[in-house]
Amino acid sequence: MDEGWHFGEGIPISISIIKKAIEIDKEIFNYGFLKTEAFPGTNGEIMVTIHYFDDYFEFIIENDETVTFLHEFKNKTLYSEENMSFINALHKISMLREHVWILSELLAENNTFLHNITESQAWHSTSDVTAVFPYWTVDASYKEIGLSASI
Repeated sequence: MDEGWHFGEGIPISISIIKKAIEIDKEIFNYGFLKTEAFPGTNGEIMVTIHYFDDYFEFIIENDETVTFLHEFKNKTLYSEENMSFINALHKISMLREHVWILSELLAENNTFLHNITESQAWHSTSDVTAVFPYWTVDASYKEIGLSASI
């Protein structure tokens, strides 16, 4: 981007800031957040954001290569930190994974699971799968053995 890229304002973003934003985005993806957005800032920074249900996370890679982090829940700021090192920002992403797992467990508790397979509205297969895939059959004979131990 050229000088003045945003209605006459805005400085170009350095390659090192772009590379750091890409690295943060990849790290976020590696920890299970599949949708991110990135926005350029007029002071040469890049903001990488995550929306996860009611949570909002923001990493701003400033033009001096420090990182500003923000966590909001239902549009209320829960935590923010400025002047983080890039390494600390990557560590913060790993901590978000724990947050996601905790939230996933809470959501799973409120889900309805079918306890009887006949309750499912999915169509059940009536074809013989082993006729199409004969290698799925078990050839070993079944023999019950007792438990024993020798010392």
